[in-house]
Amino acid sequence: MLTWLALAAIALYLAALQQQIGLNRKLALPFLPWWLSALAALLHLSAAYFSGLNFFGSLAWVSGLMALLSSVLLARRGEVFLPAVANVIAVAVLVLVQIFGPAETRPSDWQIQLHAAIALLAYALLSLAALQALLLLLSERALRSLEWRWLTALPPLSRLERHLFALIWAGFTGLTLTLLSGGLFISDWFAQHLVHKTVLTLAAWLVFALLLLAHMRFGLRGRTAANWTLAGMGLLLVGFFGSKLVLEIILQRT
Repeated sequence: MLTWLALAAIALYLAALQQQIGLNRKLALPFLPWWLSALAALLHLSAAYFSGLNFFGSLAWVSGLMALLSSVLLARRGEVFLPAVANVIAVAVLVLVQIFGPAETRPSDWQIQLHAAIALLAYALLSLAALQALLLLLSERALRSLEWRWLTALPPLSRLERHLFALIWAGFTGLTLTLLSGGLFISDWFAQHLVHKTVLTLAAWLVFALLLLAHMRFGLRGRTAANWTLAGMGLLLVGFFGSKLVLEIILQRT
């Protein structure tokens, strides 16, 4: 059953979306959509707290953080599309989690909670980077094809790229801290089914590290940078949510 926190968050997300897509442009107050989205995200994260850190709970945390970060970090910089997409994802995930999510499975050790918090923040930032990469690819397609002219309302490529690498840098820093805190706080990797997650996370870390190095040294950008971003995020999705899906939903293990 949907909790009142989730219902309130969904209502605020929808109100923010209505403002973001311009249905009430004449009535919109300055920055009202971003404040609505940020408030919705805070309620969303409050609801996610009661879902724990299982598969559905992790989805709730990441989508709520995506909505909050996109509203706080990007909206005031003139970015409209990414916060709107993050809000749509947040609404879909909230409904899914509240209907199908099982009881909470929250770790008791503060070290593991800190590790999980850093990891979820990194995943949220890199998920936003992946969405930004998709917007970048769509914007490039719109510039080359008359059939995609409806996408010309997207921000300029230069701004999309600037925000993309800002998100990648922030997410890469969080991913580095995730690996370091995991090495410090996790004692039995095999018993906790973490070996495959770590291997895929290290592979994703390497992809993002090479991407940032190539961007700084050789000016890598555009479609190639976007594809590298999507590849790195794909490794993270398989390593984290893919493994959780198999272990918790298919094999029924915690």
